[in-house]
This record gives sequence, structure tokens and C-alpha cells, in this order.
Amino acid sequence: MPYSRSVTDHTGAARSESRRRAPAVERSSSLWAGRAFFLLVALAAILCGLHAGLGSRAHFERSPGKVFPPELREQLRAVEDRVPPGAFVLYVPAAPEFWYSRLWQRALYPRNEVVVLQPPVARQTLRELRVRYGARFAVSAGDPPTDPGFLWRVDVGRAAGTGETWVGELRP
Repeated sequence: MPYSRSVTDHTGAARSESRRRAPAVERSSSLWAGRAFFLLVALAAILCGLHAGLGSRAHFERSPGKVFPPELREQLRAVEDRVPPGAFVLYVPAAPEFWYSRLWQRALYPRNEVVVLQPPVARQTLRELRVRYGARFAVSAGDPPTDPGFLWRVDVGRAAGTGETWVGELRP
């Protein structure tokens, strides 16, 4: 069904423009084609998500025990034998590092909370943090480890990436 309307061109002269509406059958088939395309894309996205989720299922099922290297697990057992539950622990690396310090935080939580101190740490800052958290124990790692003021310390071994590790009680 044709219709016409009056429009003005760039010179301002009026002209008549005639358009023809698409038949209902053409509009209906293009509408169905668009819907079918949308459904196919949505279905493909869902299937890809399911495939990715099922493929990574093993990562979620076995993740907690596989994060910690065997030497770190041995060190953790030694620390848990010497540090009472609920005590705050200061982690003092000899050089700035961000991987093992976070592993110690994750491994000891919720039994013990770990406060990480990245070097250089001033003695005054160390004292203030000990008072704020009531920290009596520390873990120190490096080649050689930093002594934050141990009353006693025990060498709990070496870990790749951190060097020698000590755990001990801090002087009052």
C-alpha cells in the first residue's frame, strides 16, 4: 500500500516522497529470522558457559590442598605446633615479596591472623603494630631472615622463593 508525504529538500523546495510499506509476509519472516538468530546466539553462549564451567570443575574441587607447596605445608605444621590458636602473627620478609606472605595469611587463617610487614620496617612501626594487634609471635623469611626481636626462634626450613624461615616468640 503506497503512501506519500511532503518533505523539503536542502533548497527548501517542497517535494513529494513516495514509500511503499513492506508486505506483512516479508516483515513477519524477517522478524522470525531475527528471533531465530537471537536464540541461536543465546544457546551458543549457554553451551560455551557450561563447557567452560564443567572443564574447570576440577579447579574448584581440588584447589585448597594444591595451593601450598609441600615445603610450606611442613613449615605450617611447625608454626602451628609452636603458636597458640588465636594469636596474631607478624610475617616479616627480608626482602619485599607478595606471594608467600599471602600464602601464610591464607594458610593460617582463621586459626591465626597474619599481619604482613613489607620491608623496610622501622623498629617504632614494629612496636606500634605489636601493641595494636597484641602480636607475640613472628615468622621471618629470607636469606638471611630478619630478626624482628625474637625472644626465641626455631628454623623451620627453606622454601623455594623465600629462603630460610624462622618462627618464634617476640621479646616483651
